[in-house]
Amino acid sequence: MCDHFGKDKEVLPFDIFVFGGGRFAKKTKQASTKRRNFYYFGRQPLSVISRYIKNCHYCLMPSDFLETFGLSAVNALAW
Repeated sequence: MCDHFGKDKEVLPFDIFVFGGGRFAKKTKQASTKRRNFYYFGRQPLSVISRYIKNCHYCLMPSDFLETFGLSAVNALAW
Protein backbone atom coordinates (compact mmCIF):
# COMPACT_ATOMS: atom_id res chain seq x y z
CA MET A 1 0.00 0.00 0.00
CA CYS A 2 2.75 2.49 0.88
CA ASP A 3 4.46 2.14 -2.50
CA HIS A 4 1.51 3.73 -4.30
CA PHE A 5 2.11 7.14 -2.77
CA GLY A 6 5.66 7.91 -3.94
CA LYS A 7 8.63 8.99 -1.85
CA ASP A 8 8.65 9.15 1.95
CA LYS A 9 7.37 12.44 3.35
CA GLU A 10 6.33 13.59 -0.12
CA VAL A 11 3.62 16.24 0.08
CA LEU A 12 0.50 15.10 -1.72
CA PRO A 13 -1.62 17.69 -3.58
CA PHE A 14 -4.54 16.74 -1.28
CA ASP A 15 -5.17 15.41 2.22
CA ILE A 16 -6.28 11.86 2.96
CA PHE A 17 -8.20 11.20 6.18
CA VAL A 18 -8.82 7.53 6.99
CA PHE A 19 -11.25 6.43 9.69
CA GLY A 20 -12.14 2.89 10.69
CA GLY A 21 -10.40 -0.42 11.03
CA GLY A 22 -10.27 -3.66 9.15
CA ARG A 23 -7.63 -5.93 7.74
CA PHE A 24 -5.58 -3.07 6.25
CA ALA A 25 -5.54 -0.94 9.41
CA LYS A 26 -1.91 -1.73 10.25
CA LYS A 27 -0.66 -0.93 6.73
CA THR A 28 -2.79 2.20 6.59
CA LYS A 29 -1.36 3.41 9.89
CA GLN A 30 2.17 2.75 8.59
CA ALA A 31 1.42 4.69 5.39
CA SER A 32 0.18 7.62 7.45
CA THR A 33 3.53 7.89 9.22
CA LYS A 34 5.35 8.16 5.89
CA ARG A 35 3.20 10.86 4.26
CA ARG A 36 2.63 14.43 5.40
CA ASN A 37 -0.91 14.68 4.04
CA PHE A 38 -2.07 11.20 5.05
CA TYR A 39 -3.85 10.87 8.40
CA TYR A 40 -5.10 7.66 10.02
CA PHE A 41 -7.52 7.98 12.94
CA GLY A 42 -8.75 4.41 13.40
CA ARG A 43 -12.25 3.83 14.67
CA GLN A 44 -13.82 7.06 15.95
CA PRO A 45 -17.29 8.20 17.05
CA LEU A 46 -19.41 10.25 14.66
CA SER A 47 -18.75 13.39 16.74
CA VAL A 48 -15.05 13.22 15.79
CA ILE A 49 -15.65 12.25 12.16
CA SER A 50 -18.16 15.06 11.64
CA ARG A 51 -15.42 17.64 12.36
CA TYR A 52 -13.55 16.40 9.27
CA ILE A 53 -16.34 15.34 6.94
CA LYS A 54 -17.64 18.88 6.41
CA ASN A 55 -14.32 19.82 4.77
CA CYS A 56 -14.08 16.77 2.51
CA HIS A 57 -14.70 16.84 -1.22
CA TYR A 58 -14.87 13.07 -1.65
CA CYS A 59 -15.82 10.22 0.63
CA LEU A 60 -14.73 6.68 -0.21
CA MET A 61 -16.35 3.92 1.83
CA PRO A 62 -15.07 0.49 0.75
CA SER A 63 -16.65 -2.67 2.07
CA ASP A 64 -15.80 -6.35 1.73
CA PHE A 65 -19.17 -7.86 2.44
CA LEU A 66 -22.03 -6.42 4.48
CA GLU A 67 -22.49 -2.67 4.48
CA THR A 68 -22.85 -1.69 8.13
CA PHE A 69 -22.24 2.04 8.09
CA GLY A 70 -25.27 3.43 6.25
CA LEU A 71 -25.54 6.31 8.73
CA SER A 72 -21.99 7.39 7.82
CA ALA A 73 -22.93 7.42 4.15
CA VAL A 74 -25.99 9.56 4.87
CA ASN A 75 -23.88 12.01 6.90
CA ALA A 76 -21.34 12.26 4.08
CA LEU A 77 -24.09 12.97 1.57
CA ALA A 78 -25.60 15.62 3.84
CA TRP A 79 -22.41 17.70 3.62
